[in-house]
Amino acid sequence: MSVQESAVLPGAGGPIFVVGSPAAGSALVREALDRHERLAIVADTGFLRAAVNHQWVPFRRSGGWYKRLGWSREEFSTELRALYNGLFERVLQQQGKQRWGDATPLHVWYLDTVDRIFPDAVVVGVVRHPAAVVTALVRGGLEPLRAVRQWRGATLEMLLSGSSMGGRFLLVRYEDLVEAPEETLRELVALLGEPWSDRMLELDGLRGVAVQGGSLDPSTRTTLRKRAGRLANLFGYDLGKPGKHAPLPVAGRRRRVLTGDDLAVRRTEFPAVGRKRPTPPRVDRPLRSKQVRPNFVREAGGRP
Repeated sequence: MSVQESAVLPGAGGPIFVVGSPAAGSALVREALDRHERLAIVADTGFLRAAVNHQWVPFRRSGGWYKRLGWSREEFSTELRALYNGLFERVLQQQGKQRWGDATPLHVWYLDTVDRIFPDAVVVGVVRHPAAVVTALVRGGLEPLRAVRQWRGATLEMLLSGSSMGGRFLLVRYEDLVEAPEETLRELVALLGEPWSDRMLELDGLRGVAVQGGSLDPSTRTTLRKRAGRLANLFGYDLGKPGKHAPLPVAGRRRRVLTGDDLAVRRTEFPAVGRKRPTPPRVDRPLRSKQVRPNFVREAGGRP
């Protein structure tokens, strides 16, 4: 059965979240999907940080304040879903579209929140050769070791969370998108439960784009190999060949877009990857009082 003939996903019709490491290509995926007649994908809102702190008041030790009002966690999640669906509804009305989405790369650290508040959501994860990503981040001013950590952390978290989401997680490699844009996007929108739209191919960023390798110094390349070599291999990347990537063997005719189930199978071939979950960046952790100085907590009205 081809992707186009496959059954619509259980989550089809719910919001779409595009995530991944910064500089991995999520902006390009967002722009392509946003051109679709039915889809409005908003860029980089970061709103899931607010959603987390709706549930956990910053600088307090105890969460679940809503329970004092008689709400269960499930009921409160339903209320938050209604709130954010209502806020994004304005975008749909303004653009005359039917399905909203958000493309905040570092929402990759909030996929448990997505699962809880938006059980009908589909997550599109984007991955790119780590040498190319690290090169771009370093050129943007990031220190090399931090750039390596950023790619590894976000990509590993995406792998671990995505492989447990089944058909509600879809993986796109940047290289597949720019080398075979129509084939890749046709697979993607079919798995999103949407009809094909030629408008997605009108995106300037998909015209004549070549896969770029990284230009890392030997020290950074060695660090990348030590810290992320197996993870890169899992996604078909060879760190010795920055511009190269191998097809990922998956069942059926899908070769450009992988589901969470495909990733779960892929993980069994790399058992050493993901034994230890990555730690989120400090800015993407709930602000609990034990993590900050007592005086600052007192000034913020918390209870140290």
